[in-house]
Amino acid sequence: MATNYPNVGQTSTDFASMYINIKRDFQQALTVRKHESLFPLVSSVIKSTGKSNQYDMSFIINRMNPWLGSRTREKIALDTISLVNEKFETSLDVSRDDIDDDALGLLEMQLFSLPTIAQNYYDEKVFAVYNDHINDTETTYAAGFDGKPVFATDHSWSYGYTTTQNNIRSSATSANTGKLDQTYGYVNIKAAIVSLENFLLPNQTRAGSKATHLLCSSSVFFDARQILESAGLNLASSATSGSVTVAERGTVNPLFGQGITIVKCPELTAGYWVLCDLTQGLKPVIMQDRRPIEMARLAEGSSEYYDTENMSIGVSSRFTTGAGVWYTAVAGDGT
Repeated sequence: MATNYPNVGQTSTDFASMYINIKRDFQQALTVRKHESLFPLVSSVIKSTGKSNQYDMSFIINRMNPWLGSRTREKIALDTISLVNEKFETSLDVSRDDIDDDALGLLEMQLFSLPTIAQNYYDEKVFAVYNDHINDTETTYAAGFDGKPVFATDHSWSYGYTTTQNNIRSSATSANTGKLDQTYGYVNIKAAIVSLENFLLPNQTRAGSKATHLLCSSSVFFDARQILESAGLNLASSATSGSVTVAERGTVNPLFGQGITIVKCPELTAGYWVLCDLTQGLKPVIMQDRRPIEMARLAEGSSEYYDTENMSIGVSSRFTTGAGVWYTAVAGDGT
């Protein structure tokens, strides 16, 4: 870590003194690592003040509407989700013998990794929701506001405009429609943009979503860059085969210069991608933060220390993740 911890000997204050330096370094590293995390970009981070939070449709309607009567408000209130906060932790034990013997090299390396482990876990949990809902398993994460996965072929509102709307392109439902490669990627991204920008709210007005970011698993990231960032594309083949086989100069690429930021997301399952609007108040996934990452220690004098002569340094957090709003994203499953 950034600090060389002071020499330790036989006094009871040694570990306490060392811990002050450890905690300071931890907080500094945590701040740096937070700027490298993806969860603040790809999820709505909402501060929680209790055991759980409940969200209803009146919270997510994102534009001015005519005044809503009581019956309409009752219908809106039926479309709710509740997210219950969970506690997560990791810890390591520091032997008193190691402290007495000044054998802290390994401990220093282990402590250095704690901020990364903690912040990475936020990313893991957020993208687990993306993966789970693209895969349509819902085995871990509950459905969204309309009782469907975030990404589904049959989203519908419980009142007003009730026609189903589709925000997933999957090769499982129609051949090649979820692929993001040099053959089908151009056609699929173009179709996803059109879908995203034309989703309707219950009052049949556009939801206002626009394509600002393309989240890509590592396996499709470089194809995505070629599709969106190449100034020229060979569109001739699309007239007969419905696909684009080669990226080349000469023919203007209509997707070039659209202002879509491509984000490589290693936690996304291979073959998955998500075209989304990350400027909305609520995004496709919610990260509900009850208690931020913090470090704590088991001090000398505790019964556990007396029994084991180990002093534990732990990192804990309390939060949860869940479904956000479906109309801010279109996902692709090219597996």
